[in-house]
Amino acid sequence: MTFRWAILGTLLCLVCAGLSLPATASPLVVSSYDTYNGNTGTYDYFDYTYSGASPAGNDLITRAPLYGGTGILTNGSPPIYNWSAGQEGVGGSGNWLDISSGDTISFYFASAVHLSSITVWVDNTVGVSPVGQLVLGTPTTVPLGQIPTLSGTYTTYTAPAQAVNSDVGLVTATDYFTINGLNFTGNGVAVQFISGGTGTLMIGQVAFTGTVPEAPNTLLSFSGFALLALRARRRRQQSAV
Repeated sequence: MTFRWAILGTLLCLVCAGLSLPATASPLVVSSYDTYNGNTGTYDYFDYTYSGASPAGNDLITRAPLYGGTGILTNGSPPIYNWSAGQEGVGGSGNWLDISSGDTISFYFASAVHLSSITVWVDNTVGVSPVGQLVLGTPTTVPLGQIPTLSGTYTTYTAPAQAVNSDVGLVTATDYFTINGLNFTGNGVAVQFISGGTGTLMIGQVAFTGTVPEAPNTLLSFSGFALLALRARRRRQQSAV
């Protein structure tokens, strides 16, 4: 009896340890995001590489809905030049998306994830702080062709102060910021961008870190096999009597 309970106790400890093992946050892959295409001015600040379920050509139309795919915001290649450095061209051949304050971009993952941080590459009109707040929540469920907004409970984060630059030349460390401690779980997150002032609100890249929750299947399987072995041992002992 003592031997059996010792084995069971050990197995329970292993399972509990597996359930409580801390996971290390790592970069997460966005499978798709939904947004409105960019605004236009002297140049077109469009999501020109977007490919998804939205109609072909929407990536070249001002404020057209883009959904079911990905583009410049998650391609892993942050902008090299600031938005007004003359690198944007007709047809949106640059790497900045011109959005309006209050716009929501919904990002989706292949499975449920636990978000720990978000990093946003931003740029702005000279002398204006581009992003004042980020609001994170669950995307609304909308018919195909519509862009989700925030649903239910959401959390507002104050963006770190962003250095004012001349908007000319190469992108530097002052052109992106990270917010840690998100503590958000789901297979999709809606991010609303609130301007910190007036003028252009440019988004060049959005990246997330976090973990993918997994059940400790290996430990549970081991526990099952061990219990079967214990049962077989007991039967052999009974047969020998």
